[in-house]
Amino acid sequence: MSYVLWDLAKTSDGSVYWIWDECDEQLHCMECNGKMIPVRGEIKQHHFRHSVEGNCSGESALHWSKKYKIHQIAEKIGNSEVEKAVGKYIADIRFENEWAYEVVITNPPSKEKMDELKDRLVIFDFSDMNWHDGDVYTGLHSLEELVSQISTSIIEGKTEDFDFPVCPMCREVKGSVSRIKSEGICPSCDFARFVEAGKKHGYR
Repeated sequence: MSYVLWDLAKTSDGSVYWIWDECDEQLHCMECNGKMIPVRGEIKQHHFRHSVEGNCSGESALHWSKKYKIHQIAEKIGNSEVEKAVGKYIADIRFENEWAYEVVITNPPSKEKMDELKDRLVIFDFSDMNWHDGDVYTGLHSLEELVSQISTSIIEGKTEDFDFPVCPMCREVKGSVSRIKSEGICPSCDFARFVEAGKKHGYR
């Protein structure tokens, strides 16, 4: 993964600011709490940098950025909180006190977390190559549209509907292809099930 610049930071009281926001307070890294300095030059993308060498990764910067984008969209629709418990697990975003929105850059949720939260879990897997620049899935669905659709469906109790853009098996957000195969699952899960069935019957 290429290096990702930090585009958000927080104040000492935890308030979050994007690089384009105005703030007169000292800002700190979302991950390590080190002091951050805004860099707004003419050539390079505007970003925050650590005032001293930090050990935060590019993955961390991208993870926090996606997490807060999703949170800020969801909070327009319902109760959205970052890094809160759902059952015994900490969700990247907790929605309506019982749903877990998870942001995946390289590490997916554990099997235990999947099993425990399955019916209340929504996974935004940004390692999926179908997510393109500008937070658009397959060139059709923007991140804002998808988060809004998912959050509205949860509020309205319509999470089992065909239009809910989350595969009921892998729990990933895949836009309009999330539920189009047999039993309303995504193509990837349908293919995986086909392969598994073949193995059981001795096919390789």
